[in-house]
Amino acid sequence: MLNDNKFLLSIFSVFDRKNKMFQPPFSEFSEVDAARRFDGMLNSPTSLISRYKDDFTLVLLGTLDLATGEITPEYHVICDCNDVSNII
Repeated sequence: MLNDNKFLLSIFSVFDRKNKMFQPPFSEFSEVDAARRFDGMLNSPTSLISRYKDDFTLVLLGTLDLATGEITPEYHVICDCNDVSNII
């Protein structure tokens, strides 16, 4: 995402409500791209997430400035399994 002459990469994770733990983070340039990846996890027959869909939520953890390496924390929920189709 280009923002005020900065090139920012968003950092996302999938939160497991039952385990109360975050999955390893991943990066995408937009929330739509992250939601598409999450949708792929939800629909993959070999994914743990697809077996327990109601337990997982996609969240934004922050942004990485690719020019400076600075990470800015920014937490908010993007979607869960029931509303991912509204984003993609």
